[in-house]
Amino acid sequence: MIQEDQFREIYSQQQGSTFVYDIDSFDIHLNDLVQSLPTQVKAYYATKANPLSSVIKCVNKNKIGIDVASIGEFKQALSCGVNPQDIIVTGPAKSKKHLEIYLKKGVNLFVIESKTQLYDLNELSESLDLTPRVLLRVQLVWPESGESVLGGNNITAFGLDIDQWQEVAVDKYSFLRFEGFHVFQWGNILDAQELYTIWKSIIHECQNLATQINVACKVIDFGGGWGIPYANGSPLDMTQVCTYLSKVLSENIFEEIYIELGRFAIGEFGYYMSHVIDRKIVRGKDILVLEGGMNHLIRPVLTNQSFPIKSLSSSKDELREFQLHGPLCSSLDTVGLHNLPDDTKIGDVLLFSQCGAYGFTESMPFFLCHDLPAEVIVKDKKTKILRDSVDASWWLR
Repeated sequence: MIQEDQFREIYSQQQGSTFVYDIDSFDIHLNDLVQSLPTQVKAYYATKANPLSSVIKCVNKNKIGIDVASIGEFKQALSCGVNPQDIIVTGPAKSKKHLEIYLKKGVNLFVIESKTQLYDLNELSESLDLTPRVLLRVQLVWPESGESVLGGNNITAFGLDIDQWQEVAVDKYSFLRFEGFHVFQWGNILDAQELYTIWKSIIHECQNLATQINVACKVIDFGGGWGIPYANGSPLDMTQVCTYLSKVLSENIFEEIYIELGRFAIGEFGYYMSHVIDRKIVRGKDILVLEGGMNHLIRPVLTNQSFPIKSLSSSKDELREFQLHGPLCSSLDTVGLHNLPDDTKIGDVLLFSQCGAYGFTESMPFFLCHDLPAEVIVKDKKTKILRDSVDASWWLR
């Protein structure tokens, strides 16, 4: 675990907003995860959570598969030494051109999200004399409403609903091996019982669909959704999760269960540091303006939930509630309400934790041409700078 003095030293070297990733602790976490899962459960890492090469190489080292949802993520995985046979291709936007690239590079497992994708993949597979494995992504209607960045009960671009898949004549796609289904609509769940309830609903709907369209249900892909606590709360109980996974396997005839973990894998092992640019009072509210906001961390805006935060510059016990804002000329650029030392001042460095997933690559770094944050890893107990902070001249042409 990285100590506060290490964070201070890293920030003093960078003199600007910085992401830090604890690869040593991440490696231990992945090893524990793989050892705890039932034999028939295959873990994939959702590259969208954090595509950093150091992260992907650590995932690959621990024999966890890679879930890619774009050609960019795919190329990054290949550059990190990932075998295409260990890759699952997901994502609602798969053009025929991209499908051809995946096939020619050796990918053999696809989550299909539309009839167009199904037709294109079959046609390409015929021309290349291949028979890739296919999971059909199903968008379900849930009995209870809720909100999720993945859509929940809202209509999204992910997959097709059951009625649409029922219209597919599977026997027309003779160059594809239909092996099961993929369903994932809810995110950051911290209750193992809730996961199990969702899994049972998924299985029921998918087994019925499999019978209706005469598709084997050898594999069920539950996606991700395993959460980490950003605020006060208990972490997900892995022992209980594995017990429920074993129960699902004992109650159903599956060859394998797939899980695609992003946040649960890397979320805890990333940190972000930024300093206070200004402090003021507006309409009676104490305001802090930071060097970095949604240009570096957009999650608080998207989910209305903030990353945990502490001061690296003050240890004063007396706290005050501050409304935190980033540097962008937009009222959206808020970082949340936080209790910080009463004496927080301009220049103080704040440390955000739980930033390993959906941090920098989910943000909007180019708006207003502010500096990009530095990225640093701690691996083998040594600090390595992957990229110093750079100004807008680095990308502006």
